[in-house]
Amino acid sequence: MCRDLSCLNAAGIATESESYVIDAADGLYIDTVYVPAQEKKNLIVLTTGVHGIEGYIGSVILDVFWDEVYPTLDKENTGVLVIANVNPYGMKYHRRIP
Repeated sequence: MCRDLSCLNAAGIATESESYVIDAADGLYIDTVYVPAQEKKNLIVLTTGVHGIEGYIGSVILDVFWDEVYPTLDKENTGVLVIANVNPYGMKYHRRIP
């Protein structure tokens, strides 16, 4: 399973990543990973945790994506953008809003 960027980088997959601070004191961040295509024709955008609590299953779905779907893509013309835990507050506190 690919639970962090280290397995992507170990596999020779070039990535760009950012972590956007929502509330540093509360440990709330939105993480992004971008794997560019050589020819920018297609882009798959995956989001997790939009409502918060489902972010946990979203993490598992991302594992399945990286392990089973990503290897089958035409990487020359298909890039991937992952926006993980869009609502980190909701994920941490099991609710949509503060």
